[in-house]
Amino acid sequence: MKSLTKKIFITIITGIIIIVLGAWGMGDLFSSGNKNVIAEVSNKKIYIKDYLNYARLYVRKKNNNQLTERDHSIILNGLISEKIYEGFAEDLKIKINDKSLAFIIKNDENFKDKNGNFSRTEYEKYLLINNLNPKTVEDFYKKELIKKLSIELIVNGINDTNYHKSKLKNDFLKQVQIKYYKLNILNKINNDEINNYFTKNKASFSVGEIRDGEYANLNHTELGFEKENNDYYQTIESIENDLINKLSFEEIVKKYNLKIKQIEKMNKNGVNKNRSISTQRIFSKAIFSLDNSFKTEIFEFNNIKYLINLKDIKKKTDPDFNNVIKKEIFKKINFQKNKKLSEEISKSKNINDFFIIA
Repeated sequence: MKSLTKKIFITIITGIIIIVLGAWGMGDLFSSGNKNVIAEVSNKKIYIKDYLNYARLYVRKKNNNQLTERDHSIILNGLISEKIYEGFAEDLKIKINDKSLAFIIKNDENFKDKNGNFSRTEYEKYLLINNLNPKTVEDFYKKELIKKLSIELIVNGINDTNYHKSKLKNDFLKQVQIKYYKLNILNKINNDEINNYFTKNKASFSVGEIRDGEYANLNHTELGFEKENNDYYQTIESIENDLINKLSFEEIVKKYNLKIKQIEKMNKNGVNKNRSISTQRIFSKAIFSLDNSFKTEIFEFNNIKYLINLKDIKKKTDPDFNNVIKKEIFKKINFQKNKKLSEEISKSKNINDFFIIA
């Protein structure tokens, strides 16, 4: 009977924590001391960033960027479940050391080669394909291992004391029902509001220092060779020697009859004046690695060599008031208005005010 009771409690942990998702904690969200807290399990807090990170992983796994209310409930239940297990692990003094973690990861089938051995290449490929970093994966395995150990200890290794029965009942048999209101309102925002916002915050829309340049493609066809033969590589070496001997970009272009193309103005992240990603972003790091005393160099991208020359540097750039910036400003003003509405709702302690204001 005791063992059966324990199994029922574990089932409740993993499957029957019933939460109707909502924006309960509106007050918590904006009150001092609990800012960005959306839930608490005992003294363990769940923050908005935890929710967003969990949601991103969920979306990636589901392969659908549209979340239903049921999806939100599943995400919140998962977060609450994790906090419950964390509490168990602390009570039971469960700790996962690096050696145990490495053993688990190395025995995952996803990371094994054709011979069934752990492959660092397969591990890194898995991270790359799923857009993950090692810390995220390690944290996931730690949590999963904690769950497994907690269940085994509860089912097989702990006697039912009144304390444990009461603790389990309080932690796992609670049901919370929440009313919520989605603040995804598109407010009416006129052009004057947008223009005024831009005027007051113009500096914040600057993309910072921008540079432009010019380049010549140095592949074998551009240099007049049918293939990458010895003559081609000798020509590349000759250009490199010219750079060492401080021939200018213009002199090298003329000497080898190279075709020049322009590199548009962009910042070091490849963003142009219009705050759009430049189609020539590939050259951004190159032109920002050059300076006025060393303006020309050979770079290689995607197995193609380029002769790149830095032209102009602008430390401060005034942004152009364009449609990209207008859309950004609309989103910012809209968010501010929705946030103000949520603050008004959270200040009221009368449940009827919630529905009236909403």
